[in-house]
Amino acid sequence: MKFIKLKIFTTIVNSLLVSAALAFNYIYFLHNRPNYDEFFISLFGYSLYVLPLFVVGASVSFILDFKIKNNFYNFVSYIFSGCLVGILFCFIAFRGISIRDHISLMMILGIICAILFWLTQKILKKAFFKHSTTDL
Repeated sequence: MKFIKLKIFTTIVNSLLVSAALAFNYIYFLHNRPNYDEFFISLFGYSLYVLPLFVVGASVSFILDFKIKNNFYNFVSYIFSGCLVGILFCFIAFRGISIRDHISLMMILGIICAILFWLTQKILKKAFFKHSTTDL
């Protein structure tokens, strides 16, 4: 049960982090004068796209954590699954547009998000779930 709580908490934290980074990029680098109302609206809009992708990634990581016990192979499989989720996002977000231009960028973004998910999960596991290692 604590393992599921860890996955849900990690998914929420990572989706907020990535959505905040994308909203920060949109507001502060694309506009001349930053507006905080636009930041929170962009944060909500990005989280509508990012949260379902992290749910898919968390379900894949749920399976990977049970199948692969070696830390290095687990990390490599997270990177591979992040690449696949990035491709999935590219197909969902860019329907009707030529995805050749965006697929490599989305693969890189998926890999970065997978590494962030893996690291955040390790940090949250040590910070909040350090007393009970039998269920994790």
